[in-house]
Amino acid sequence: RRHDERARLGELRAIPTLVVSGGQDLIARPAAGRALADGIGTAVFETWPDAAHALPIHAAAALNARLAAHLAARAA
Repeated sequence: RRHDERARLGELRAIPTLVVSGGQDLIARPAAGRALADGIGTAVFETWPDAAHALPIHAAAALNARLAAHLAARAA
């Protein structure tokens, strides 16, 4: 039996969530990231067109900067 908690994603609405998908990711495709963000409802979704599955490793500095900006904008 498969575990599925998608119905509970809305419980995360109060958390400033940024969902980033790599446009070239063949493992976790952007459609899955979009579905995650949509399920949360208040999440910001971005696709980085040239990134793949290892986006947090290959673009760590850029991703960290984007996450910091996302959180700062919500703290203001």
